[in-house]
Amino acid sequence: MMKPILHYGLLASIFLLLEGCTSDSHMAYQMFQDALIKAPDATMSDAQLAQIPYSLTYIRLGDEPRAMVVLAKVSGPERVWISSNKESLVTRYGRIIRTEHLQDANISNITFDRHDPLADGLDGLAKANYKASGYVDMMPGYQYGLPFQTHYTVKGTVQQNIANHAKQLIQVDEDYVIPALNYHTVNHYWLDQHGLVWKSVQRPIPTLPPFTLTLLKPFQRDLQ
Repeated sequence: MMKPILHYGLLASIFLLLEGCTSDSHMAYQMFQDALIKAPDATMSDAQLAQIPYSLTYIRLGDEPRAMVVLAKVSGPERVWISSNKESLVTRYGRIIRTEHLQDANISNITFDRHDPLADGLDGLAKANYKASGYVDMMPGYQYGLPFQTHYTVKGTVQQNIANHAKQLIQVDEDYVIPALNYHTVNHYWLDQHGLVWKSVQRPIPTLPPFTLTLLKPFQRDLQ
C-alpha cells in the first residue's frame, strides 16, 4: 500500500532526474526535499512549484498522509506516475487504470467495452448516454475480467483548491458497480471545461482504500 515512503522515494527519483543538471535544478531538488520532509502532508508553495520542471500530482491513499508522485512516462493517453520505490500509478484521462508494487493489492488493468466516457469530457459523457461498462483485473488472487458498470451524474460547478488556488470545476459522480464482488461505490471527478480531470476520488477495487488525486502541474500537452 502507498504510504508516506512515497515522500522519500520521490526524493530519490527527482535526484536521479536532476543529477548532472543545472544549479537551478539542484535548487529545485532542495525545495522538494524541504517540502517533503518537514510536513506530514506533502505541500508545495507557488514558488516551489515554479522551480520544478516536472509534472506532479498529489496522492492520498485512504487516510494516509498526502504524498507527491512525478510523471515518469507518457504513452498516448496514459500517464505513468512513479516513486523510486517502484510503486507506480497509471492514469488515462484522469482515471486510475493500473497500479504496481502496492503492498496489499493492485489494479492490473481497467478497460472499457467501447470508449471511456471521460476521454471526451462532458461531451463524451453525453454521447455515452451517461453510462458505460468494462472489465477490471485485480491482484492478488488473479481476478481477471470482472465486469463493471458505471453511470454518471453531472453535479454542476464547484470550487476546489488546486495547487494553492481556487478553481471552478465541474463535478461528475460515477456510480461504479462490480456485480461479481457485490461491490458498489461512487467515484468523484472534477473536470474543467476542456475535460481535464484536476481532482478525483476513486476506489476501483474493494481491496484498496480510495485514492484521492490532485493534479498540481499537468503534462503540458494535456492543457492544449
